[in-house]
Amino acid sequence: MRDDFLAISIEKKNPQINQINNFKKPHNQDRIFENCYLIRFLKEKGDEGVNFPHPVRLALSSLSLAMGDLDNNLAFIEQIIGGNPDYSADKTEYFLRQNQGKCAPYGCRALRDLVSDHFNDFDLDKCKCSLTPSIDPVTGNMRIPSPIRFAHLMESDLEEPFSKLEFRKDDSFHNMMHLRAFTPAVLILTFFKQSG
Repeated sequence: MRDDFLAISIEKKNPQINQINNFKKPHNQDRIFENCYLIRFLKEKGDEGVNFPHPVRLALSSLSLAMGDLDNNLAFIEQIIGGNPDYSADKTEYFLRQNQGKCAPYGCRALRDLVSDHFNDFDLDKCKCSLTPSIDPVTGNMRIPSPIRFAHLMESDLEEPFSKLEFRKDDSFHNMMHLRAFTPAVLILTFFKQSG
């Protein structure tokens, strides 16, 4: 059941769900910066006022689009490149719109190689979080791990709720009531982590 929650597909048809989604913060962006050395490294470079080369910006745009930045006032990418001396929100938005739908988010390995090619002080030894591949709920194909995985529903998010799920043998009413209380909380958690 835990695996089914991780792979759940969300269809936005219910008007109440659309109202929930209007909060415009569908992903846990903070968790990327907390857990991903690579993204944190780039943010620190941006905060120092280092201009990023075009290939790094292109890679970041693929992550930005996957994070729904065009609907969230560039909230993700601006945290990384907002300190660049040549940063322009208008130009960044234009660039994102031009590249929308053209590529999948860069995977960890490709992004790590790109950053290490352009920044001599990038420590490859600190970039070994080893995210496992995820499964695309629509196609069933394995997805290459990407830093944006930290912003979505992860196994660790379900550890606490599933640890509280207890069933009693031969007490179907108790089990049904327990599931009734448990399921909405986990579905809401799943929705907020996967909606976009």
